[in-house]
Amino acid sequence: MRALGNTEDCLQLESQKKTTRLVINLTLTPMDMSENQCESVAVSVESLLNDAKRMQMQCRERSEQLSMAATQLRVESAALREQCEASQLDMAQIRRQLDELMDTKAAFEAKERQARKLSKQL
Repeated sequence: MRALGNTEDCLQLESQKKTTRLVINLTLTPMDMSENQCESVAVSVESLLNDAKRMQMQCRERSEQLSMAATQLRVESAALREQCEASQLDMAQIRRQLDELMDTKAAFEAKERQARKLSKQL
């Protein structure tokens, strides 16, 4: 959910930048602005710029957090891959041992049958 918040904040920041440009353009177009109006525009622009800087910092911080989390996930993924490969090797060895045991059992059973036949013949 943090990634979504990060995206929303960045989109909001872009929207505020566009709004700031529009407010500046619309406000500065008429040249008959009073000093109070100019000051009001300046305060609004300052406030919007401060908000934009704050949101930009939040975006950077979240981006760094996501980058660290991605790095951690890559490390964990590599470790899990290694564990999986080791498990696959263990399973292959277990299958070979099981095959050997099954062969030994079959040979033993064949010898038992042969011994019973010989025993009956005697």
